[in-house]
Amino acid sequence: MLAPAHMFQRLWALTHSRVWWGLITIYSGVLAQYLLHFLTAAALGAEMYGFFTLGLTIITVGAAVCQMGFNRGVIKLIGVYNATKQNELLMGAVRGIFLTVAIFSILVACVGFLIVDISAEYTFQGRHEQLLNVLSISVVTIPLAALLLLSQNMARGFERIALANLPYNTLIPSILILYILVVGGAGIHARQLLTIYAASALILVVVVYTYVNTLPETRRLRGVQKRFAFKKWFEMALPMWAFTTLNQLLQRSDILILALFVPLRDLGVYALSSRISQTATIANRAFNRYWAPAMAKHHVLNEDGSLHQVVTQTARHTFIFTLFVAIILVLIGKPAIALFGESYNGVYMLMIVLLVGRLVHAFFAPSIMLLQMTGRERHATKLLLIIGSLAIIARFLIIPKFGVMGAAIITSGAILTLAIASAGASKRLANCYTGAF
Repeated sequence: MLAPAHMFQRLWALTHSRVWWGLITIYSGVLAQYLLHFLTAAALGAEMYGFFTLGLTIITVGAAVCQMGFNRGVIKLIGVYNATKQNELLMGAVRGIFLTVAIFSILVACVGFLIVDISAEYTFQGRHEQLLNVLSISVVTIPLAALLLLSQNMARGFERIALANLPYNTLIPSILILYILVVGGAGIHARQLLTIYAASALILVVVVYTYVNTLPETRRLRGVQKRFAFKKWFEMALPMWAFTTLNQLLQRSDILILALFVPLRDLGVYALSSRISQTATIANRAFNRYWAPAMAKHHVLNEDGSLHQVVTQTARHTFIFTLFVAIILVLIGKPAIALFGESYNGVYMLMIVLLVGRLVHAFFAPSIMLLQMTGRERHATKLLLIIGSLAIIARFLIIPKFGVMGAAIITSGAILTLAIASAGASKRLANCYTGAF
């Protein structure tokens, strides 16, 4: 009788905790993004969806680069400064890092826009106006996406997980979904969706950063003199910057390289298969995001037992959920994909190949995050540099001959290899086993 009562009490406590609501918002955000892609794929058709995916890939990679490693670094800094009551550095990080990323991302956007404009004169010659528009809008959107993600990660560092995940992950996809549903019958273009994306991001940057600066933790420190430690911050962030850039290239270079060698229709087919397979990784994104600050905190306080417990919980929750979703995708994949139309033939087999790598990655889910949150950022970066470089070279060699299936095999193999290598590094360097079982 005591065991069921105890379980009920724990469940009731969970529903009133930040964990519960944090995970709900993370899952709702990830689901909103996938729903957006599925609706967009169905509404636009394979070729136009290829345009849209290319634009989002440019924004995603550019925003990751422009955050200069502080996308994860600021989570660690705020978590450590908050736990150790280093108030001057805490406020310095919130203000100084935001301004630094803003300046750098605007410079990157200006250079990118110039490159697109100059190359258009020699490359497009008026034949690909849609592609030119997509590239221009995407480049201009990079600073907005970078600052919005950075602001959300600041909120995440303060463990405001629920609100930290709503804007970029839920609100922007929801706005685009609403537009697709309302205007779908009248015809939609990729450039229109990307323009709405940019406008939404601009508004949300202001809202989220204002929210961070009005939290109780920051509001009570308004009179505190800000202290900046840029040298120390960049020493910590540069390996993460390299890692983030390499990770984005590992994950997104398949789209960019495919755009060079295959028709945009085939690019749309591959993009949909990749997005469907990624639905199995929702748990990985959710649990890693939630428990990253806890890993940093337990490490800095030398609480090894608590750190190992967090890592094990993350791995088990992630793998079980990922396996469950993967089984569902395999069982209902064919009839579900048929709903998108004949232009998406071939998606199912590509999805199966990609799922293999994602399942292995889920089994060792916390490995990379653990290395980064415990001061082993450089080792994580070295692993990704080696594996990512080999994957990019292999894509250039394989894709021209084998097309989208070659891209799927290389991507799945790279994900699998990185998961196993990072798990071994975590065990060796941090003395922590990161497997689910």
